[in-house]
Amino acid sequence: MKKIIKITTPDNLGVRWRIFGLTIVVICLFFTYYFWSLMQDSNEKTALARFDLAVDSAVDIIEKRFTFYSDTLYGGRALHVVDKNISNVSWNTFIKAQNFIDRYPGINSIVYGTVATRQQADEIVATLNADRASSNETPIIIRPEPLTERLVVVTHVAPMSSDQIIGFNALSNKDLSAMIASATDTALPRASVSYNSLIKGNESMKVVVIALATYEDGIGSGASIDQLRENVRGYVAVTLQPTAVIEDALESIPNPQDIEITVTSANGDIIYATPHNTSGRFIKKTQIIDVAGQPWTFVFRGSDEFGLSRRESLAPGLMVFGGLVFMLLVSAVYFYRTGIRVHRQRKSS
Repeated sequence: MKKIIKITTPDNLGVRWRIFGLTIVVICLFFTYYFWSLMQDSNEKTALARFDLAVDSAVDIIEKRFTFYSDTLYGGRALHVVDKNISNVSWNTFIKAQNFIDRYPGINSIVYGTVATRQQADEIVATLNADRASSNETPIIIRPEPLTERLVVVTHVAPMSSDQIIGFNALSNKDLSAMIASATDTALPRASVSYNSLIKGNESMKVVVIALATYEDGIGSGASIDQLRENVRGYVAVTLQPTAVIEDALESIPNPQDIEITVTSANGDIIYATPHNTSGRFIKKTQIIDVAGQPWTFVFRGSDEFGLSRRESLAPGLMVFGGLVFMLLVSAVYFYRTGIRVHRQRKSS
């Protein structure tokens, strides 16, 4: 029987060892990419979870704050039910005693507007001016002209520093008029769309008003719309500066400087917006908050590394660097020893 003798030449041996070495390189690259992907995916999930937590916390604070602002109006309505002839001084004392404006940033003023015909409005103004004459204050006039057939005249305001809006006819403003109609028909707090402040010197400031209607005794939320409209006496309203409310809420969450936010009201007006500095990949979340019947759209943006520590951010890159260094070391040792082995084989041949 003939024996088959397989002769391995040094050249064939070198080729086989090189192929095996390249296989080791590919395996090292695969595991480096695999572990990099795991760490990257973990970072993305961690950043998203922290971003969602921060956004949910901010939304919760903002919703509670606007709910509180709406609830403050019920106390004002109760006061006007108890004392229909309350003075502006007493109204200011009532509001000041509760310290709303200092405790809750964003409140500009809390007012009361009286429903009146043109003749009744003249009588109201005459009464108000009689009270102001003793202190040499500027007489009040109903404004703006031309007057509407039916008016809602601002007669009470707190703080007193905002008394320049006394005499303003809220029904002359189409945005406020729509809010007043909704507040009348629902007997619930209702918000206006945002508009520029009426206070001199602050005309560029965006404000929002939330109003609650007051009715004749015995009329409440169970009455029909016709009954509510016939028996409405006036409106308690709070004027808010949305920017201050939102910024105060954002300060209560971690890493507020890392969140970009845009707030749009129901009429498409941008109420609040921070500069968009996030470049590259980012996380985005949209929330709609009901502000006393007005849907506000909140769009939050943050980096895809939101809330990650420096160590967590660098971990995937360090994993790649370590994997490549390990691959180079293993490959260098392997090819070095293979080269020696091939060299010896050739020498012995």
